[in-house]
Amino acid sequence: MLSRCKLLVRNDSDPMHLANLLDVPVVAVFGPTNPVWFGPRGVRDRVVIRPEFWCRPCFDYGIYEQPYCLKTISTDEVYSAARDALQ
Repeated sequence: MLSRCKLLVRNDSDPMHLANLLDVPVVAVFGPTNPVWFGPRGVRDRVVIRPEFWCRPCFDYGIYEQPYCLKTISTDEVYSAARDALQ
């Protein structure tokens, strides 16, 4: 199923890694993990992340009561990355 996709928009997860292995362009949304370690590697792939969070990587064991590193990412940022990946 993934191999038939023109683009996959996901968080850092197993489907994101599988799509990357299948050469499907990926827009990967990163919060508490480090995209340098776990990010997609394709030339058409895009990573959406808020770099101002100094506490990364916390692997969901963060110091805040909510994952602000994810909550502050806007849909416009993700849409822009998806549009860029498809061009």
